[in-house]
Amino acid sequence: MRRVLFTICGRAGSKGIRGKNIRDFLGTPLVYYTLAAIELTKRRLPELDAVIALNTDSSELIRLIDESGVPYFKARRPQELAGDKASKVAVIAHTMKQVEEALGLVFDCVVDLDITSPLRTADDVLHVLDRREASNADTVFTVTGSRRNPCFNMVRRNDDGYYERAMPSSFNSRQEAPTFYDMNASIYAYSPSFLRSGKQIFEGTCDVVEMEDTAVLDLDNAIDFELMEVIARYLVGARDGFREVSELAEALAAGRSDYDNSVRINTLTPGWVNRQIEGLFGRCDVSRYFERARSRAMRCFDAINNKYFHKGTIDPLHTGQYALFLCFLAREAFECGDAVTASKVYYLNKVLHGFDLFYEVEIPDVFFMEHPVGTVLGRASYSNRLFVGQNVTVGGNKGKYPVIGENVALHTGSIVVGDTRIGNNVEVSAGACIKDETIPDDCLVFGMSPNLVIKKRSHEEMIERLYYFAR
Repeated sequence: MRRVLFTICGRAGSKGIRGKNIRDFLGTPLVYYTLAAIELTKRRLPELDAVIALNTDSSELIRLIDESGVPYFKARRPQELAGDKASKVAVIAHTMKQVEEALGLVFDCVVDLDITSPLRTADDVLHVLDRREASNADTVFTVTGSRRNPCFNMVRRNDDGYYERAMPSSFNSRQEAPTFYDMNASIYAYSPSFLRSGKQIFEGTCDVVEMEDTAVLDLDNAIDFELMEVIARYLVGARDGFREVSELAEALAAGRSDYDNSVRINTLTPGWVNRQIEGLFGRCDVSRYFERARSRAMRCFDAINNKYFHKGTIDPLHTGQYALFLCFLAREAFECGDAVTASKVYYLNKVLHGFDLFYEVEIPDVFFMEHPVGTVLGRASYSNRLFVGQNVTVGGNKGKYPVIGENVALHTGSIVVGDTRIGNNVEVSAGACIKDETIPDDCLVFGMSPNLVIKKRSHEEMIERLYYFAR
């Protein structure tokens, strides 16, 4: 299982408990327990390509998740799915479709974690993922052992007004009766193809994972809150799995998503970027493009041979990382036809980093900028493994634009303009100026056109010199 969509769905209203999806549980907003379970699962499975999607009509729920520092995709909820009679499965399917279309991803599994079921551990989520991968069932959901058995100690009123067993049987002990389970409404894992079918859960095949019985299944009324908080205090104090979820939930509530004390800095969220843009250029929402831009940036960073590019995260305080991410973000918005958002992200990059790469310019999948202040990458054809220093200029001359090959380094202050063709494995020295020239493969370039100094080198030497990317 490679790619999983985690969905969090919550309406603004509730008939049972007013505002229950944004209510505090043990002093921490309830939704953070769900986020904590997902984040802990991701940390246990670093190879998992996971996306979190929120589907809600609650502005307060959006605010809470924005403030957590956890990256997520904000799905739109249409009016026909906003009522209390709307099918949860339909909401999840609609969320999956939005994420797939917006990010261009195909998921192996969709896992929904109910906000009102805070008493679960990362192991519970992992067990569901394992069962879903091993099972041919359309849906895998969590259950607890039923406290009552309809074949033995549950009754119903019959047509004569008397009471009889809920299901006819001759069993005289609970041990003889077949086993029944309570659906505890905590975790559901769906096959994407089943969600696309439009069917409801029991119209497909089902498998289950049994969780520990915590007495209260989920939060439907005020007394449930009181009882579950009593139980939660015990479990958090006595069990490591519940304790780590509770502690991470508290950390997320404080905006400390780097709770695991590693070098990860994970404060880069759609809300964080939106607030930067809104302070300068007015209202903006980058959430639709965020996860795909983040994935592109991660793939780019994985190929960069630089100790300051921490793998597996985007450090917004690292100029090169954040500038690259904003390039991918602006390009994503442009490719989706949203030139307004693309422009605002582009201008934010210029303001923060003094770096100019217009969103209409097609950027390579793998490139690296070190201290990019003063650099302008204009309209040109760029290839992968491009290294760019500060104060570099690439642009046109008399309607002609450069074509730059693969594995090329443009050092500080270099200029490449006009009808220039640069081959593969080329290093352009600091201060060089190339105009309307053709540079062959495997070369060092010095000086200024038309008096360039081009030194041919072996392919092996140039590969050794151009150490900026992992081989």
